[in-house]
Amino acid sequence: RKPQRPVRYQLGCFLIRYGTRGADPLQAAHKLGIGFGTVFLYCRRVVRALREIGMQVITWGDEDRRNETTRRVMNRSGIPDCVGMLDGSLIRLTEMPECNGLTFICRKKYPAINVQAVVDHEKRFIAIELGWPGSVSDVTMWKKSHIWQHRLEYFPGNTLLLADKGYPSSPYVLRPFTEPEVNGQLAAEKARRRKFNKRLSSQRIIVEHTFGMLKGRFPSLKDLPPEQDIRDTYRVVEALFTLHNMCIDLGDTPESIPLFDSSDPDADENFGDDVADVDVSGYGGVVGDDEPEVPLWESDEWLREAGRRRRIMILNDLFPL
Repeated sequence: RKPQRPVRYQLGCFLIRYGTRGADPLQAAHKLGIGFGTVFLYCRRVVRALREIGMQVITWGDEDRRNETTRRVMNRSGIPDCVGMLDGSLIRLTEMPECNGLTFICRKKYPAINVQAVVDHEKRFIAIELGWPGSVSDVTMWKKSHIWQHRLEYFPGNTLLLADKGYPSSPYVLRPFTEPEVNGQLAAEKARRRKFNKRLSSQRIIVEHTFGMLKGRFPSLKDLPPEQDIRDTYRVVEALFTLHNMCIDLGDTPESIPLFDSSDPDADENFGDDVADVDVSGYGGVVGDDEPEVPLWESDEWLREAGRRRRIMILNDLFPL
């Protein structure tokens, strides 16, 4: 058997392919002077290796690291107990996957996969949820996520995440006041709530910037051709998330990438809870996972009210009456 090309050569092939919009394997083959099939072989090897590394670099972190995120957010905004920022992002596909293609048509009417992530203050991904088609809403992904199903384990000591208005209120997720919640108040209270929203958004937007940075590093995530087996597409995305974290750890920044704009976050118009979902029984990372550890007393109504009470407490601490 012929010896394998050096690892750096195979990694270079992967980066050429997924570092360009459309991830064209022919372009990578032409640049490297290798066969079309060899590109797929090299990319599969790199994806497998990166996913193994990902188990060490995409982690919720230890207590010291979470405390550092809490301290940074507190110093910047006054918001206490934050361990990360939560959001979802659509990754556009160049065409519908062969299997169940219509389930991948997102609310913006193009084929996509939906991913959800939590990031820390350094724009590192500390948790990701893959395996969802574009027609599934952020709220459904969140409620089916491993983090939510095991929230007592992930959120000790009143810790929480910052999220946008599309996520349901709970003691574990701090979200802005909606427009009706703001406009239904007297002038002084209305001003307080607007200030609160602005303060929260100044930190929550870190997750949008992180997705923007990810897609700036790897433009293929703006137009990704689906693999014949859609699970291989999810594996590629997971590998790119891993590479992003490795770049952060090595101090690499994407500002030198042509067309990268740090002021252009991956903002995604939020459609909230009213988005119609498809049957999700065959998708996501939690389906068929270990048994959820959901507290029996935490009904949807209890979660909403507890979340609203906590938000009011934080509002009063930040902007006293």
